[in-house]
Amino acid sequence: GLEWLNLYYNQLSGLIPPVLGSLSNLGILDLGGNQLSGPTPPELSNLGDLRQLQLGSNQLSGPIPPELGNLGNLENLILGANSLDGFIPQELGSLSNLESLILGSNRLFGFIPQELSNLTRLQNLHLRYNQLSCWETSGVLEWAQTVPEAIWDDPPGTTICEVYPSP
Repeated sequence: GLEWLNLYYNQLSGLIPPVLGSLSNLGILDLGGNQLSGPTPPELSNLGDLRQLQLGSNQLSGPIPPELGNLGNLENLILGANSLDGFIPQELGSLSNLESLILGSNRLFGFIPQELSNLTRLQNLHLRYNQLSCWETSGVLEWAQTVPEAIWDDPPGTTICEVYPSP
């Protein structure tokens, strides 16, 4: 079956077809740089062999499906430069093979889940240009500083999130 679907920068528009979730052998799904809109189909969580999900630089909206946390082989999750909103699902913290988490330049808000600090293989983290918060004692800031390529301070000296005292 199909193992790699790369339609990067092909001027595609419309919704992402949920039927893509039935391509069971897919290891790489790259639909970045198009004009795709609407929600991210939760059916993509059926792609158990998926290592890379690149949906960045589109016009996707709505929340990040928590079901994406079931993609145990995922190494790269790229959802940046869309119009995604809502919370970062705590379920993403179970993606133990994740090396890149790119969620910047969306409309995400709320507290950064402490579960993300479970992502010990993470090499690239991009969360800036959202409306994120974090608890002072959650360990999220300390964790983010251990990620080699963390893009979270713009302008320099600011932090990944608005910090609140302990709940």
